[in-house]
Amino acid sequence: MDDAVSLQTRPQEHFYSNSRAGGGGGPKSGAGGERKLTNPRRIYETCLFGHRGDRKIVSSVANAYGAPTDRSQHMSAKPEPVLRHFFRMFVDENSTVLDPTCGSGTALRAAESLGAAHILGIEVNEEFAERAAFAVEDSRESRPHC
Repeated sequence: MDDAVSLQTRPQEHFYSNSRAGGGGGPKSGAGGERKLTNPRRIYETCLFGHRGDRKIVSSVANAYGAPTDRSQHMSAKPEPVLRHFFRMFVDENSTVLDPTCGSGTALRAAESLGAAHILGIEVNEEFAERAAFAVEDSRESRPHC
């Protein structure tokens, strides 16, 4: 890998209460066990992109993007719109995209929707691998054909 670019998605704010006066934020319970909103905690994920040779940026995009996450298919699923937003910088019809931890397949679907020449996902959990393969095939069938 000649060069690598690190990008982060927009932080999501989570608010928790602290049952002790003057304390910091965190997942604490108030009276009766309910959570109360107080101090924000910033949470973000970093993504590493790599390439060989003199690969140019396809399209410049904002370095922050937020979207709701659906964790019904996988516990660490990334929102497809977020991935598509950042992939627009690098993915085009000459791209081969490898997702070595493909989980629910959102990165594969995002890359293919941007016209990637090839996509390859690797997943150790057979159930997740089957779900990802089904989701990629389903997105292909629902995409308009020109």
